[in-house]
Amino acid sequence: MYLIGIDFGHGETTVSCFNTNDIIHGVRHLKILDGGSDEENKIESAICRDKTTGKWRFINSMEDYSSPFFRAQFKDSMNELLKPERSKDKEAYSEFIRLVFEYIQKNNRSCFNDSFEIYIACPSGWDTNGDGKLIKEYKDFMSNFMPVKWVIKESDAAYFKFKNKIGNSSQSVLVIDIGSSTIDFTFYGNGVNTSLSDGKRHGASFVERNIFEYFKKNDNDFNIAQREAEDVCNKQNLNWKGSVIHYIKKKKEDFYTNVRTILNLDFHNNIILPNLKKRIFDSIRIFKNDLEDNILSDYVKDLTEDLKEVQQKITTPNYVVLTGGASRMPWLQELVQNVFNESIVERDEEPSYVVSDGIALYAYAVYKLKKQLIEIIKNFWSTNNDDVLKQLISDYFNESLKEIQLPKIKAICDSFDNGELTYNQKDFEDFGYNPEYEGYHCTAVFIPAMKKHNDNILTDNNNKISNAVNESMNINLRNNIVGKINEIFVESMHFTPNININVNVNIDVKGLGINNEWDETAITELTHNIYADIIFKGNLYKDRTKTAVRQKFTSEFYEIQESANVNLPTDMLKSAVESLKKSIESELTVDKMLQKCLFTIYK
Repeated sequence: MYLIGIDFGHGETTVSCFNTNDIIHGVRHLKILDGGSDEENKIESAICRDKTTGKWRFINSMEDYSSPFFRAQFKDSMNELLKPERSKDKEAYSEFIRLVFEYIQKNNRSCFNDSFEIYIACPSGWDTNGDGKLIKEYKDFMSNFMPVKWVIKESDAAYFKFKNKIGNSSQSVLVIDIGSSTIDFTFYGNGVNTSLSDGKRHGASFVERNIFEYFKKNDNDFNIAQREAEDVCNKQNLNWKGSVIHYIKKKKEDFYTNVRTILNLDFHNNIILPNLKKRIFDSIRIFKNDLEDNILSDYVKDLTEDLKEVQQKITTPNYVVLTGGASRMPWLQELVQNVFNESIVERDEEPSYVVSDGIALYAYAVYKLKKQLIEIIKNFWSTNNDDVLKQLISDYFNESLKEIQLPKIKAICDSFDNGELTYNQKDFEDFGYNPEYEGYHCTAVFIPAMKKHNDNILTDNNNKISNAVNESMNINLRNNIVGKINEIFVESMHFTPNININVNVNIDVKGLGINNEWDETAITELTHNIYADIIFKGNLYKDRTKTAVRQKFTSEFYEIQESANVNLPTDMLKSAVESLKKSIESELTVDKMLQKCLFTIYK
């Protein structure tokens, strides 16, 4: 199976893949564009309509900025994209997703000739309240254009890339992934405050936006150029601001990638609007010190606060890994080193693919966990087949029934021992007896007493007894089943998940028909055996005047009741087994267990 991780970044989009049939080679990068290197295979997260054909396509050059449908930096949560003023961004993002999936399939055919799963990521800040609503909405939106299996947080993806590098380690690590739209933090360690997955909306796109705002406030020519463009842009449906910001972004990336000292912004209105010749930027040269100490000063303060806030939430990490496309900016590296100890900070050498690589590695960890869970579930059912469940139900039903029955039977025995259970000939009319007996404490008195007891069990008010028996039986069944599942998890994964099985087995006590004949036979035989002399069997209708004599009978009678079991009818037991299996199956699924065990893949 091919596990495909797509990072729809705010600034650029990359794709990585893990082949589960070729784990030795690990993650490899897939082509969106058919370029000659990984950097040439990725694409800008920008799109336009072709001026000739009108079809949507990726950006090829600055000339595309003058397309009426040019859009960039459109990634956002659905509650933002559904706003009326963002409808064009939503349309552009939809077409971009569709094109990305189309190009991936076209340029990586081998991955799609076999079974595959697609995983994507979203900013960690989308789930700050923990309800997952924004993530679900994002997955549903993405699923309109390609089959999305899973959405993970970008910070988790970045963590997984580093985790794969160091393997299983007891050392703690903080991963800082600064992308175009957000800065994401992931921390996993030991002891107090052992994990953190958080995100802030202070991504590197603030750099180009701050530069844009700087010129808007300080450059008269910039404002003249914007005013000249506004009327034409509105009429022709052009995105002047988006085009200018995107140009600044491209120049910023070149500036930091190639470690330059001067940021050159030589951009004219005619690139967006061919009839307008005005240069957009008057001061086309921005020196590095002025950029970082002046123009970006507020942004640097925001990032510093973000870093210090995270530092206060966690224990001191063994490693701090700085990654993401914007990690190439030296001033950002220095900022992180100033907040944390310089010796523990290291920068990812391949930041462009950090999220897509991490997504693919995360997907492989989930894949292995799924296989383990499938084996655990299979193991459980192989040792808990229908016959085993029948026996469990039967045993716990009888155990629960005895919890109610035995105290009542003990009370009957005590009454007999105390001389309180006396003979009444009318009690025997239903049995067809008409003995001529005038004593008081014969063992025959147990026959109507037990019949009355059995009838009460069947006809109790509001099914109190029936409900109590079933409730107790279900508690015992649940504890037994959960215990068995936990044993398998401990053996396989060395931990016990929180299993919530709601057992719903119901035995209709009234439908059983408790056998009075069985009690009558037991009473008669006991009397004959216990009170027999050398020649004659014990007499059922003989007064037992002494307590000790009566107790010979009650002690053995109670022991018989303790060991007696009700045999459940075949159809009733079959129905109970099916009900128990449904109760277990509703909880013991791969998907539910995956949610409970997902944290284990971070170890």
